[in-house]
Amino acid sequence: MIEDFSDFQNRFFNGITASNATGVAVEVFDHAGWDQPSIIVSIPGMSTKTIVVGAHQDSIIRPCYQVPRDYAPGADDNASGVATLIEALRAILRDPDFAQGHVPNTLEFHFYAAEEGGGKGKLTSHVQEGTIAAVLDIAEAPENTSEPRAPRTAEHKYWELGQHKPQRGFKFVRM
Repeated sequence: MIEDFSDFQNRFFNGITASNATGVAVEVFDHAGWDQPSIIVSIPGMSTKTIVVGAHQDSIIRPCYQVPRDYAPGADDNASGVATLIEALRAILRDPDFAQGHVPNTLEFHFYAAEEGGGKGKLTSHVQEGTIAAVLDIAEAPENTSEPRAPRTAEHKYWELGQHKPQRGFKFVRM
């Protein structure tokens, strides 16, 4: 990471290289009812369709879910998903077409809050109904278990939001 920063011509706030990704917007999305905000990074595209790539940033506490001081760093669930999301965002922003918004669809990176509390951060999604072309939800990447898991469907994982309904051509992928 430090090597990447060293490759910049300069990082002066008013310099020409300070605004290379002019089309990128970052929103801190506050929620009513809990302190952790969601973070949404948006790269506008040329159509009204949006591709959402998301990962939750909270971790679960076991066995006592009510004691916030218990040690639960969430390295697997879900720091691994957040790290994967950040790496993907970093790689995409290096591409001048993406960084300037010269891509077919809007691309949003959602860092969800309160997923471990029942997906609450996703329940307050700001994406308008009918605009989502695809969703990639990154959790526990790479998942390191031999235990079988029930597959999660769009209805179970993302469309529990209630205000969104799967639309024709919708694709849901869980990594």
